[in-house]
Amino acid sequence: MDKDQGYCCEYDPSDKCSKVKRYYYDSNKRRCKKFRFEGCGGNENSFKTRKECNVHCKKNCRPGKANKIQSNKNGDRETKKAERKAKQEAKKMERERKKAERKARKEAKKMERERKKAERKSRKKSKKSKQKKRKRRE
Repeated sequence: MDKDQGYCCEYDPSDKCSKVKRYYYDSNKRRCKKFRFEGCGGNENSFKTRKECNVHCKKNCRPGKANKIQSNKNGDRETKKAERKAKQEAKKMERERKKAERKARKEAKKMERERKKAERKSRKKSKKSKQKKRKRRE
């Protein structure tokens, strides 16, 4: 996620399931505040540390109203990270596949050259053998 985009949410994203200390951006106060995350759902305005909250939240959010909430299918930052990682892994695998294909083509060309060379050598040997037989007959 681009740090310049950030999150500005006007509400406390807590739920009532478990109790974990988290931080959220309060657009009225224009700062990150502590809350007790209760572990059922929530939203992207939930950070493990105050520092993480400050890094991801814009300082120029207008007080009182939600400015922009970044979300993906699940509303989960970790999902985006996993998607990026999977995409990078797919690109890496594609590069490795292409590299293996190039290597296989190179090896096939080398084998073809060797086959043709052996064929020429065999024809040359055969030709010399025929010439020797003719000379003997003469």
